[in-house]
Amino acid sequence: KGGVILPRYGQASFIRGRNVNFQKFFASIHCPILHSVHGMGICEAGVFVPIAEDAIMLGLGSACNEDGLEQVRQVMIRNGVTDMPVSHNTTIHDSFESGGEFHVDMFFGVVDLGVAVIYPAAMDYQAYKWLDERGFRFIEVPPDEQRLFCPANLVILEPGKVIMAAGAKETIRRVRDAGVKVLELDTSGITAGTNGIRCVTTHLVRDEGPGLSDLRHTAL
Repeated sequence: KGGVILPRYGQASFIRGRNVNFQKFFASIHCPILHSVHGMGICEAGVFVPIAEDAIMLGLGSACNEDGLEQVRQVMIRNGVTDMPVSHNTTIHDSFESGGEFHVDMFFGVVDLGVAVIYPAAMDYQAYKWLDERGFRFIEVPPDEQRLFCPANLVILEPGKVIMAAGAKETIRRVRDAGVKVLELDTSGITAGTNGIRCVTTHLVRDEGPGLSDLRHTAL
């Protein structure tokens, strides 16, 4: 809210030079830069997934270390984020052959207030427990669709309305069964396993959405 945070890449350290162009672009449109991750901090954009208006899931791993997370956490607190559970991400070695994820948005996506699409094998149990204790319902991604489409990597347009990878037929069916409207997008041009719709889409400027307190009221 009110500006941008410039990342510092870890898993994708080969593209660190992009920040110069990012800074020039945001300056050209008069968008304030609230913070630039620096020093020993590592923090990429994909390690943050909104849960509600005032809550965000954070991810520690090869794309975000403790230093980078703490730098960004302080900016979020000043901008109204009150709850920030942390998922410790799984390991990626020399290839994706054995699985593993370095961004939260590859295995977790919120589709409605209190409803999330998850690939459980990649989610930290404590992060799962945090969501479960707050009454979240979970839609599980089948392993074959995770490998091909990473369906949790989606774009939420508003609570109950999302854009998802068209090939993830079973996940989409489960999401629709939960009462969520799904717009399907052909993602055949996006690299399977390392990219998704959210990875190539900037966030929308939109009206304020529901917070965690609204979820509690709904549960009651």
